Amino acid sequence: GRKREQKGVAPGEADWDQIKMVKEAITTVPIFANGNIWSHEDVDLCMKETGCDAVMSADSLLWEPRLYSNPKNFILSGRHFNITHIPARIEAVQTALEYLEICKTHPTQPSHMKAHIFKI
Repeated sequence: GRKREQKGVAPGEADWDQIKMVKEAITTVPIFANGNIWSHEDVDLCMKETGCDAVMSADSLLWEPRLYSNPKNFILSGRHFNITHIPARIEAVQTALEYLEICKTHPTQPSHMKAHIFKI
């Protein structure tokens, strides 16, 4: 969905049409789409538009770790931050605390923890 030059901090939009062409051309292995997945609705839309077998995400899961579970109160990320949506902010704090508990049993580098907590 992205060109090699599109990696890094600002990769730009993924091209789902390109992913769809790959899916149509390759039928012997599962094809996973990746890119432009910012909400649970994007998961369904990407699957529908590309015909892929699955969708994966990277950066948006740092902003909303519950992305694939279709949370009741979507955590508004730094990209769409809205402080007035208190239920989402409360759930963000609860998610961050749960993440820190997981880090107790699964050793994680402090720099990684800081980056993840900052985005949540």
